[in-house]
Amino acid sequence: MASDSVEREQTNTKGKKENRKNNYVFDLVLFSLIIILLFGFTYSHRYSNRSYGNISQTNLLDTLSFYTLKKPVTILLAGADQEYEFADDGYAYKVPNHFHGRTDTIILAKFDPVQKTISALNIPRDTKIFINGKRPEKINAINTIKGPELLQKLLEDLLDVHIDKYVIVSTEGIVKLIDEVGGIPVNVDKKMVYHDKTDGLYINLEPGLQTLNGKQAIGFLRFRKDNWGDIGRIQRQQQFIRAVKKKLSDPYLIPQIPKLTSMILENVLTDLTVPEMLKLANFVRTTPQEAHIFSTLPGTFSMPEIETKVVYEETSLNDLENSESPIDISTHDIFSEISEADDGIPDNVFEVDEETGELVLPKVVTVQKPFISYWLPNETEIKKVVKRLFGEAYSDGQNREINPRRIKIAIENTNKNRQNAYRLSKKLQNNGFRVIDISHSKKKMDSAIYAQKGNTVEAKYVHNKLNLDKSVEVIAASMGSPIADITIVVGQQSLISE
Repeated sequence: MASDSVEREQTNTKGKKENRKNNYVFDLVLFSLIIILLFGFTYSHRYSNRSYGNISQTNLLDTLSFYTLKKPVTILLAGADQEYEFADDGYAYKVPNHFHGRTDTIILAKFDPVQKTISALNIPRDTKIFINGKRPEKINAINTIKGPELLQKLLEDLLDVHIDKYVIVSTEGIVKLIDEVGGIPVNVDKKMVYHDKTDGLYINLEPGLQTLNGKQAIGFLRFRKDNWGDIGRIQRQQQFIRAVKKKLSDPYLIPQIPKLTSMILENVLTDLTVPEMLKLANFVRTTPQEAHIFSTLPGTFSMPEIETKVVYEETSLNDLENSESPIDISTHDIFSEISEADDGIPDNVFEVDEETGELVLPKVVTVQKPFISYWLPNETEIKKVVKRLFGEAYSDGQNREINPRRIKIAIENTNKNRQNAYRLSKKLQNNGFRVIDISHSKKKMDSAIYAQKGNTVEAKYVHNKLNLDKSVEVIAASMGSPIADITIVVGQQSLISE
């Protein structure tokens, strides 16, 4: 499906190899809805010998209705960076077979006609994984080593889930695709400003509801300069999914399908057959928004390792007494011990340089070891989330009693009155819930309850306990602190009356 053409781009300085990483990242909708729906739609018309110029909503849906997804299918969805090769003439060339770049967006999605749900698990790009059980690597590099087959196998081992098919997307042309559909309306929750010349990334977005063009959407999806880094980026991707789903439900896009599809075909690598695409397309089309469940791989950020050791510094007592710089606590204690000793020289505390006569004092220092930032998977929590998202006929607690003390809740307050968050926290605790975090921000968000780990039944239980208005949605997606089971966003309207 990839194009054989080779494009030439000049580096800033001839002979200098510039970093031209184009890791434009997209998520479930751009993979499944656009690729499967649009690609599938076009093939449905080829099979039915209908003219592109006569596409209508009626005959399109009639064609799709013949293709029914009868059993669950789990698909690996990933976005691969554009790869470049550098020549001796100082120019960078795009690699035609551009499906083996780093995959900064990785999602496992289950399309389940039995439960009538679409479940998706985002895998953070820095997730630590082991090749052959020994060599540690970030998961976004696996595709560069041995392609989607190795990535699929390692994910199956990590999650204990069978993956049926894969879809790898090269992100070339995705910007044009968003522009072609007229942009995507998105509520940008805060001001986003970030420039990276070497990466060709320029983000400058104001908060509020707006229609993002292709380049702006890229910035929104790639921004990670906030408290949660890659986890915050994933949360924005999930928000973008809902916005794209709403956009693609507009019938006016039907006549544009052939043109959009031609933009997609050169940028997809998949082992899905055409009939399988059509079945998925029909299933996605008929699955309501509330049946879409999103979550993020449970885990924690790795922390740098600190090593403590003793070093020896040459100094004199006069220098030590007259120094205006801070004295290391260990060195200061040694100096006190010397002053209080009978002869001023206790045994085995320091040495004297025979040539200079200077004291050589021990000093305790801490050194940070070389550090690689990882997302460390939490195996216990992963089992729970995987069971909810990919298990067979999992009820998510519908047939068991819910214990409020086992539900960890974070509150994200975007209301100017901070007391609203504290009143909510008090009411939650009075009802037996555990409030683990309260944060305040200037984000522009509506009040909602986010089921972060696919635990929609628990989220609805919290909603009922708080006796919230029906306008406060329960959304199965990630938001806020990754260690919380549920995040409650306090928007402009107060959730708890005074």
